Amino acid sequence: MGVGRNLGYQTQLFFKNKGFASHQHILSGDDDLFINEVANKRNTQIIIDKNAHTISNAKTTYKSWIRQKKRHF
Repeated sequence: MGVGRNLGYQTQLFFKNKGFASHQHILSGDDDLFINEVANKRNTQIIIDKNAHTISNAKTTYKSWIRQKKRHF
């Protein structure tokens, strides 16, 4: 799954495809859905490099963890 913190795309591709316009009615996941729409074998690559890793800190409270899970659902 792709998430905003580990996806990259060119501005030109974003605007050519009207960005997140077709997903604006969805509360979250628009970044993931955008990539699903525009990605193909010519414009997609996987980067495996220590400098390409993203780090996400875990939620520190139960309340914030629940809020995050509700958003994901």
